[in-house]
Amino acid sequence: MRYGFSQLRLAHKAHPDDARLNEVCDHIRLADPVARRILDDDVTAVAHPDGDRRRLYLPHQHEETEVEFVALERLGDNTRLMIVAPGDLAQQAKQTCTAQ
Repeated sequence: MRYGFSQLRLAHKAHPDDARLNEVCDHIRLADPVARRILDDDVTAVAHPDGDRRRLYLPHQHEETEVEFVALERLGDNTRLMIVAPGDLAQQAKQTCTAQ
């Protein structure tokens, strides 16, 4: 979970006026001293592997949702498209793509 906190920290730094993001960060800081240290000090970032599942707060939702990171093959210019989808939707999409 450490890497998710680092990404949250970077998002918070990029959008310091985002009220919902401030609320989430404040909640995490109060709830967990280890997470507070990671949010405040750690600058580690990570690439998500294909199929990585996490629980995240998504926009316009008030509770955590399980999501899956779907990584497509690298393109010619060495970029990679990452899709973050609700877990069940990601599985359906993968099954549809592999069936064709």
